[in-house]
Amino acid sequence: MKRASVLFLALLGLFLIPATTINAGELDPDFATTLNNTSPDGLATGVINMKDLVDIRKLEQSLLSPARLSAQVRHERVIRTLQEKAQTTQKSLIQLLDAWSERGDVNEYTSFWITNALAVTAKPAVFYAIAAREDVSYVSGNTTAGLIRPVASAPSGPNYLDGVEP
Repeated sequence: MKRASVLFLALLGLFLIPATTINAGELDPDFATTLNNTSPDGLATGVINMKDLVDIRKLEQSLLSPARLSAQVRHERVIRTLQEKAQTTQKSLIQLLDAWSERGDVNEYTSFWITNALAVTAKPAVFYAIAAREDVSYVSGNTTAGLIRPVASAPSGPNYLDGVEP
């Protein structure tokens, strides 16, 4: 009986430990390929998304209760809440980025409070270290949006049917 209790507690522990472990951030597989193909002293640009975000539903409820606030007050409160979250959650990472900048491992970074993310240009090792942090949710490459080539216009003239019935 005692042996069965010990076995039960051991098995229970195996199931509870992973549930209580804090996970590090995830590194986008395509960005990991980019980093692997970049020389150790080369630079890559990525986006670091922080794990701790503003609870939008809770914020929305606070703006609607008990009385509906003016648009200006709601706007100011949303901005202030997002900025405060970014300042508090990004603080230690920014200090680390500053230290890496002094060593020459980080070229530049920009903080974005609206999404609680940072754009970073740094050596590949920096991104692996950042992705291992518990306060980081996801690290991905900084994709550049491109323009879509316009569709060629259709020919026109008296013999061209444009799909409009007479």
